[in-house]
Amino acid sequence: HRVQKLTDRFMSIHRFFQHLTKYPTYQRQQGNITLVAKDSASLRCPDKRWIFYCHGGAYVLGSVLMYNDVLARLAHECDVNVAAVDYRIAPRAPFPTALTDGFDAYRRFIGEIDPRRVVVQGDSAGGHMALSLGLLCEAHRVPFPRGIVAWSPWLDWREGRARISGRGGRADTRDPIISEESAAFFVTHCFRQQGRMARHQLEALGPVMVPSEGYGAISLDGTDLPSPLLAPNLAQPRRLARFPPVFFQTGADETLAVDTKTMTSKLGRAGVPVRAELYRELMHVWQLVPTRDSSESNHNLKQHLDDLFS
Repeated sequence: HRVQKLTDRFMSIHRFFQHLTKYPTYQRQQGNITLVAKDSASLRCPDKRWIFYCHGGAYVLGSVLMYNDVLARLAHECDVNVAAVDYRIAPRAPFPTALTDGFDAYRRFIGEIDPRRVVVQGDSAGGHMALSLGLLCEAHRVPFPRGIVAWSPWLDWREGRARISGRGGRADTRDPIISEESAAFFVTHCFRQQGRMARHQLEALGPVMVPSEGYGAISLDGTDLPSPLLAPNLAQPRRLARFPPVFFQTGADETLAVDTKTMTSKLGRAGVPVRAELYRELMHVWQLVPTRDSSESNHNLKQHLDDLFS
């Protein structure tokens, strides 16, 4: 009930976020995908590069509407079109419904847009989705995007969140957005309760989620979930080797910084081109707030995209 009340509260302020941007955009809806561009001409441009965006919110909060300003700034400051997916969230739609929605939307999208013109990007839980979509592309032989970008990704959703920072369970007071306690709350109340409800969905996601693939399994409320579903950084190197270039932007002092460091190391050992920018004294997903720091991050992201598409 606490999670549901929190979700409903966030939903009630959507209309406020819808108008919170200084950048004009042209938008069009295609099912659960919102297309965002600087203008209608950009949306029609055959050579325009695209970001397929997966929003954050711990898989229980958020929507494309709440990200209106973030998507507008990406379109203008990075000179891209954006396709943002609205996936179903817990507790109404238990995990891994979100991954199923995201992967289905990505496959539909690249049916119309050449995946070589697409970068998959996400923040926090959306960063987890972005890396998980890479694993699903590998398992189902779906074309990879040109690259993957993750802002402050939350990549390890296993129980016992004290392990994520190596601080022995102590809260990291330097990160006002996610502490060890809040991370443990989301995992326990938003995932552990849902584990036994999700078995048929796990099987539908295909071979990447099957323990016999060599990933091992994680027990979640009595249900064994294959580990890459909850923690892409546990995937076998052979599953990562075909990944496109990956770019991280993460706060060096945030609670989840270790997720970025671990995944960067794992991708590098698998031979994947990977780069991680760690920003001092910045909170979790600071890029979502229109500040000088977020503009600097988008400037660096645009440089990365320019190099990627050159």
